[in-house]
Amino acid sequence: MTKVKIYGVGSIGNHLAHACRSKGWDVTLCDIDTDALKRTENDIYPSRYGLWDDKIKLLHVSELKPKKYELIIIGTPPDTHINLALEVLRR
Repeated sequence: MTKVKIYGVGSIGNHLAHACRSKGWDVTLCDIDTDALKRTENDIYPSRYGLWDDKIKLLHVSELKPKKYELIIIGTPPDTHINLALEVLRR
């Protein structure tokens, strides 16, 4: 199974998570904002797709453990892309 980590739980992160799950992929969705994580699970995702998908792992970035992913997607604001991409590559 393809393992995907998505940074950012805003609008694009929710769309990307849903798209990846529709392919049957294992999805970890993460963010630095605890309130945004709650909004994703309780409001954004369910309002768009009918209900929260319990197979999505929803984590604060501080909870991430070293793990191999086949795909890492950055769905955060554009001004964070370079630093986050470099951090991902270093790992």
